[in-house]
Amino acid sequence: MAIFNRKKQNTTGIPEVERYYDAERRERSGMAWLLAIVSVACVALLLIGLFFGGRWLYRKVTTQTQTTPDAKENTSNQQGTSSTSTTTPSTAANPSATPSASSTSTPAQSTTLANTGPESLIPVFVATTIAGMFAYQAKQRKNSLL
Repeated sequence: MAIFNRKKQNTTGIPEVERYYDAERRERSGMAWLLAIVSVACVALLLIGLFFGGRWLYRKVTTQTQTTPDAKENTSNQQGTSSTSTTTPSTAANPSATPSASSTSTPAQSTTLANTGPESLIPVFVATTIAGMFAYQAKQRKNSLL
């Protein structure tokens, strides 16, 4: 009985055939390493491409053109200056009619940070690990019955 399902070595006793088998094993080993390295590189490039492509797409979809509060204040100050120079004396007497830089308010800034941590991924990881454990045990039981 072969331990751990190893294949028995075919020994023919003919030296030429033995050298052929040895060379074949060496070539397969080199090819296996080359194939493994190329496969890892292809998967890495695919994952990097998916990551950066997804990030680019997300930014394109979610980014909207926003003007900064400083730009809004500059435009309101420029409008206020031009409107006060062309006003009539009746509107100049009313100070509330002219916009001023002190009356503009900046939008309130939120002090809470966005929740971008791994808290939502922990249950997914645990569930996947448990499902994998059960699948592995089922496979082992199936193999032991055969």
